[in-house]
Amino acid sequence: TDGITTTGYAGLDITGTVTQTQAVVAAGLAVTASDAVTLTNAGNDVDNLAASLSSGAMSFVDTDGFTIDTVDGVTGVAVSSGNLIIQAGAAVDQNEALSATGLKLTGAVDYTLDNSGNEITTIAANSSTLKFVSDSGYAIGTVDGTDGITTTGNLTLSTGATVTQSQAISSTGLELLGTGTHTL
Repeated sequence: TDGITTTGYAGLDITGTVTQTQAVVAAGLAVTASDAVTLTNAGNDVDNLAASLSSGAMSFVDTDGFTIDTVDGVTGVAVSSGNLIIQAGAAVDQNEALSATGLKLTGAVDYTLDNSGNEITTIAANSSTLKFVSDSGYAIGTVDGTDGITTTGNLTLSTGATVTQSQAISSTGLELLGTGTHTL
């Protein structure tokens, strides 16, 4: 058998680092790990993703789109001391919050990350459209070699705190929302 294939949910509960050589195909994937998680096989195809890392970064590639959700008791995606790097082949949205030091989003897709509980320090992206909402402040900067935010469509940023910028924004349209301050 190659990789993990199930019509249900797959759960990975690992003490240590998680890597892969074969694809994960599942309705949902729940990852709990004590260190870095690298799931970058281009054949990955999950519909719902949840993860909790006590240290290290998380990289996840999916052949199409997915939802950040609750899977098998794991809620949202929490990377306690590293970056969250996502590359998708179709739209990504969320029902649950994400948290990470840095957030990197790539792929010619639409990202709708509109949970006000999102908590990051720095965001960088190269995508079709991006909507990012957080009641916490964040910076537009460099994450894992990607500088600033580039979208071929619209960019929506919403905050209840302060958004700052150290790298460029290139977008068809820019919408700034929320009760916070946007220092761009």
